[in-house]
Amino acid sequence: MKSPVKMAIFVGLWALANRLPHPRARAAALRGLGAKLGENVRIHPCRLINFEQGFSNLQIGSNVYIGADVLLDLAGPLQIGDRATISARCCIMTHHDSGASHNNALLSAFPPTKNGCQIGADAWLGVGVIVLEGCTIGSGCAVGAGAVVTRPLPSNTVCVGVPAAVVRQLANETLDQN
Repeated sequence: MKSPVKMAIFVGLWALANRLPHPRARAAALRGLGAKLGENVRIHPCRLINFEQGFSNLQIGSNVYIGADVLLDLAGPLQIGDRATISARCCIMTHHDSGASHNNALLSAFPPTKNGCQIGADAWLGVGVIVLEGCTIGSGCAVGAGAVVTRPLPSNTVCVGVPAAVVRQLANETLDQN
């Protein structure tokens, strides 16, 4: 969908959908625009960027919560697993680009990529977490508020800091109760 007209249409439709009064209505609107969403998804007003592929790069499982002011980059594939919680003001980037559109001198050292991101089932991103392109957050991983995820994080852990690092292993029995 490289057409500027199609892109403007998708941006306009999302702007309208983002004004819907209920989080489930917003999710239904995204589904109608081509995103793949499970049941009982709640999306508070948020920002979606890089619609080159429309909404086809967005895949959200069932019973997912996305808080207010979250920024989701749709340039690359973004998968969010069942029962994940993305708290307010998180930023999830699925690509990086040092300036291909204006031939930035750093392009030779940092070529553009769109490796996407995966957030596992039952993961919890605290307020203001930043997830960089190419990262996977394992199932049952809790990421502390303000952390910056620069590499894959393992399942069933608590991770905090800049860059995010494991500070605690969670017992599998705790997570298996769901």
